[in-house]
Amino acid sequence: MIAPVRDMGDALVSPPAITLDQMQAIFASLRDGLIVCDATGRIVAFNQAAMELHDLDAVEIGVSINQYDSWFDVETPDGRPLPRNEWPMVRVLRGESFVDLEVGIRARESGRRVIGSYNGVPVAGPDGTLAFGVLTVREATARRATQKALRDSAQHYRELAAAIPHFVWMADAQGRWYFVNDLWVERVGLDPRQSAGEGWLNAVHPEDRAPLLSTWTQARASGGILDGEARVRMVEGDWRWHMLRGVPLRDAQNRIVRWIGTCTDIDDQRRTDEALRRSEARFRTALRDSPICVYQTDRDLRYTWLYNPLFDGVSVARAIGRTDIDILGKDAGQELHDFKQRVLTSEAGASTEIVVPFASGARSLLINAEPLRDEYDRVVGLTAAMLDTTQHREAERTIRESAERLRLVFQATNDAVWDWDIGTGHVVWNEAISTLFGWPADEFEATRSWWVARLHEEDRDRVLASIDRALAERDGDGRWTAEYRFARHDGTHAEILDRGYVVRGQDGTPARMIGAMLDVTQRKRAEQHQALLLAELNHRVKNTLATVQSIASQTLRRKGTLEEFAETFNGRLRSLAAAHSLLTRGNWEGAELRDIVAMALKPYRQAENVVIEGPDAALGPNIALTFSMVLHELSTNAAKYGALSTPGGRVEVRWASEVTDGSTDLVLRWHEYDGPAVTEPSEQGFGSYLIRNIIGYQLKGRSELLYAPTGVTCTISLPWPKLGTHEPEGAV
Repeated sequence: MIAPVRDMGDALVSPPAITLDQMQAIFASLRDGLIVCDATGRIVAFNQAAMELHDLDAVEIGVSINQYDSWFDVETPDGRPLPRNEWPMVRVLRGESFVDLEVGIRARESGRRVIGSYNGVPVAGPDGTLAFGVLTVREATARRATQKALRDSAQHYRELAAAIPHFVWMADAQGRWYFVNDLWVERVGLDPRQSAGEGWLNAVHPEDRAPLLSTWTQARASGGILDGEARVRMVEGDWRWHMLRGVPLRDAQNRIVRWIGTCTDIDDQRRTDEALRRSEARFRTALRDSPICVYQTDRDLRYTWLYNPLFDGVSVARAIGRTDIDILGKDAGQELHDFKQRVLTSEAGASTEIVVPFASGARSLLINAEPLRDEYDRVVGLTAAMLDTTQHREAERTIRESAERLRLVFQATNDAVWDWDIGTGHVVWNEAISTLFGWPADEFEATRSWWVARLHEEDRDRVLASIDRALAERDGDGRWTAEYRFARHDGTHAEILDRGYVVRGQDGTPARMIGAMLDVTQRKRAEQHQALLLAELNHRVKNTLATVQSIASQTLRRKGTLEEFAETFNGRLRSLAAAHSLLTRGNWEGAELRDIVAMALKPYRQAENVVIEGPDAALGPNIALTFSMVLHELSTNAAKYGALSTPGGRVEVRWASEVTDGSTDLVLRWHEYDGPAVTEPSEQGFGSYLIRNIIGYQLKGRSELLYAPTGVTCTISLPWPKLGTHEPEGAV
């Protein structure tokens, strides 16, 4: 017989009568372990399931429970020793009942450790006193590991949601938000309670709420992915565009149980895209009605993209997918086709000028082509610009003829023609300064101060004041006239009628004055011929001023032959185009000096022949273009005549910030070494003009160009504040 059993509420339950064999059969059939002790702690029953869980081969009935610690260690679930008075059977024998008490059991012999979940109940005898203690146990190791994994997973999710730089949210199956990460709270200012349900919509711009809510409703109805954009108010009060994405999570029956999603800040991306669209619009506007065609081709030289085609009567649609030979015919298009093929084969950029016999007449085209590469640096075609230079060639011919006429005029005239650079004080004279006034070449200086010193002292203040007035009158016609006495070499004074014209820069400030000194001494002495002399003089002055004005517009075109012009112009055009590419990559906000130097020296750079060194220095657009042209001229000169023209020669370009008189300057130094012996050129070229005039006048800097026998050196200094976007206009 089994005594009455005390249940969890200490109520006595009277079991029915049962035989010993029946009881043992019941014990053996149980899947849970069963341990029974009498009131003294001796084991009465210990079924097979209990022995397997405790890693015991057999248990001797009648052994005291106190021998447990010889079989195994009893621990808390996390591995700490469990005091004996907390052992499950000890607690039951004290009269305690419990359910799902987890205890760690480590077998002494095998070292195996399991976690058991114990249920304990004390059993009372007929007299109401404790008769037995009963434990049932089942292994809880896997369950506890699963619970730990779930806790770890939840913790990992919380850590991930806190770590990613996006807003993270979760919603129930009906789309009601119930979770937002800390970043949402920090940046948006709505805590989880305020964001719950549809509270998060309070952070969405009023104009975007209805469209976003409609998209959210459609996603929930279809079970698809939520994908929408809206402006979200930040805690600072500004609105920023965000992309909201959400995906449904489903159970085993494919039912949506919750949604998880993110909000990604795309405001900067939208601004960048808008800036790109504006940039492309500016690009198209700049090319519209211009003689420049830009295009791309594939490896078969078929046009894949084309803007502003220069072909007679051929639209973009008709040109796409066709080659030059397809469009122009073999005879007219072969030379153009062959040039592009050479660029593809060499995988290097090149320029050329080709005369193409179009149906409407022959036209000169200047082409600059570069290999087009894919993301794997493979050449997949060409990108190029094509300039119609027909009118330029006609203008060049006119300029040569005009220059020749001007040379003959200078030889024939007795007028002293002059060109004064106001910024530097430098004056260019024709030979009449010697023939009219007797000054030999070694006794006059090409400076304004030399001319001022030879004005008659009674006329000097009046003449200089009249020049100042002409320079100050921005709204005037720029003309200046004065009569004064000018010293001859023999000490006498000539009567001079001087007429000039003020040439202003883009910002309206005076840049130069050009004019002619007429010796009118004979007019003073021969009044009877005055009318005829003045008429002739006026005619001659008008013709001279017309030719001088032509020189003013062509000063930078100094090459004598067509071939020299083409070579120099093409090089400068490539340099300018490369500088424009650098500025485009920076969104026309500026370019790094290092990139400009490397770009200029790239065609000539070999293993150890070029050294480039200096700190980061961002140049504004105009200064960047000026530096590009200056460095191109220095590089070209070094390649033709200097250190880069011979093996072993080298160029070092270094720059640094230097403090002079309390102000910080950017100082760039160009040094050539181990090249041919250097001699100073007899006349100023375009590069010298850029370095000595543009740097000094328009950029308000300092420059020094030295032709030392051991190699050319050039030093350029600019005030550091002028390196940014706040710079003088018209630097080149």
